[in-house]
Amino acid sequence: MELQQATKPCEGSRSFNLVNPPLVITSAEQACEVVRQARRVSIAGASSKPGLRVQEAEATCLDTRGMSGIIEYEPGEYTFTARAGTAIRDIVAALDKAGQYLPFDPMLIDSGTTLGGSIASGLSGPGRFRYGGLRDFIIGIRFVDGHGRVIHGGGKVVKNAAGFDFPKLMVGSLGRLGLITEATFKVFPKPEASLTAVADAGSLNTASLWVAELARQPFDLDAIEVHPPGRVIIRLTGHHSALLPRLQAIRQTIIAFEESLSFDWHGLLHFSWQPAGTQRLRVPITPHQILKLDQRLDELGVDRRYSVACNAAYIAWPTSMDAHALLTEQGLGGLNLDHPVCRPGLQKSLSTERLIKQALDPQAKFGA
Repeated sequence: MELQQATKPCEGSRSFNLVNPPLVITSAEQACEVVRQARRVSIAGASSKPGLRVQEAEATCLDTRGMSGIIEYEPGEYTFTARAGTAIRDIVAALDKAGQYLPFDPMLIDSGTTLGGSIASGLSGPGRFRYGGLRDFIIGIRFVDGHGRVIHGGGKVVKNAAGFDFPKLMVGSLGRLGLITEATFKVFPKPEASLTAVADAGSLNTASLWVAELARQPFDLDAIEVHPPGRVIIRLTGHHSALLPRLQAIRQTIIAFEESLSFDWHGLLHFSWQPAGTQRLRVPITPHQILKLDQRLDELGVDRRYSVACNAAYIAWPTSMDAHALLTEQGLGGLNLDHPVCRPGLQKSLSTERLIKQALDPQAKFGA
């Protein structure tokens, strides 16, 4: 087996100090051999989310970008299979040529984020509100477990209920259960047009009430975002001729939204609003928990955004503050994309994860 040494990070990726230079792997077979021999394994793609990597001095770092490329894509079947090191932007470009897309709004595309990294982090953008998140679109997976075995689950067709649901298990696994080598996703037809509208509620309390009402109504909104102190942003997609009448119906029923031609959805997916010297913190939340959390963040002067109809908080967390203490105080848990302690706060599913990890990686080769 011959492994290549990576010489530089992916263009656009965040700088990250690697304990050991990563080794480029080109196949599942190579990955199996390394896992069997190594004491610890760390997985790296484009390093767009450096805090999620296992960081141990003795870990052998594997760069998955050598396993890249779309293996199979049938536009008529609305599915594709690609290797884990494939850049999401390459997948998006291929789908776009056929008039198709991933409705959950993949994040950090410009940073070169890979398919495997997106699955392992479980990140989904604003489109999750209407269509569901990444875990709702993955239908097949292949990965190398801690024994050095290739495990596969799901399949290459949408109607597939055979076997244990490994595809969804690997979503949000943070590379702790195994090294993903390839995955299959279902896709949707790309909408003809989109329209963004904005309204100012004046306060987060009023904004959360508006969001609840919008979510209850049959408007088929593509996304609902809230930017403190009370700015509500909605997105509609579909046939061009139907968008303005749909917006008018919203205005007459609930709120006088105004069409916006300048709102930056792309920047939202890439944290362009994030101040320098802060870390990217994602916190699953409910609308009922928003006000208490926001009051505390406002007191601390922390920038934040609320996504997916107030069901996810994205926080630009100052490096000088303790995220774990704040989230524990709030009864919440989060995911820090830039810190070695990547899961601050309360983590309610850890006991179940430990049982699964004992089966797939009993020697903790992929980290604790």
